[in-house]
Amino acid sequence: MNLKSLHLNKHRRQVGFTMVEILLVLAVVAVLTAISVPVYTQHVVKANRTALKSEMTLIAQKLANYKMVNHNYNITLATLNGSIVYPSQGDTLYDLELDTATVAGAWTLTAAPRTGSKQMGDGVVRLNDQGWQCWTKTAIACTLSSASKW
Repeated sequence: MNLKSLHLNKHRRQVGFTMVEILLVLAVVAVLTAISVPVYTQHVVKANRTALKSEMTLIAQKLANYKMVNHNYNITLATLNGSIVYPSQGDTLYDLELDTATVAGAWTLTAAPRTGSKQMGDGVVRLNDQGWQCWTKTAIACTLSSASKW
């Protein structure tokens, strides 16, 4: 080997990344993923609950229309809405229950997260004929009152 070739090899730049650089990038990506996935999951659960509330409001409108025509609430949720789950197509997130037996001329609509669904553990959503609404994160249904809100 001559002196000129040694001199050229000394100034040659290496191409690529070192193992430390690659591991550092992987660590940053792992931390960002660990932070963003739970936040995204919570956002999806909240969006599903919001869509459910809209559906419950539509069911309430159907109940009001039914009562205007028939002067009672003697109808099942399946007949009124075509489904007792939400959403009616795709992965079921909530089981819906319509209770018309509490007081004559009154109703309560309850949506409970389906076991094994994305919404599991998100709590119960309720709405009644007076427009009272409530949501609680626990598995126990919330108490409806004029002060309760979604």
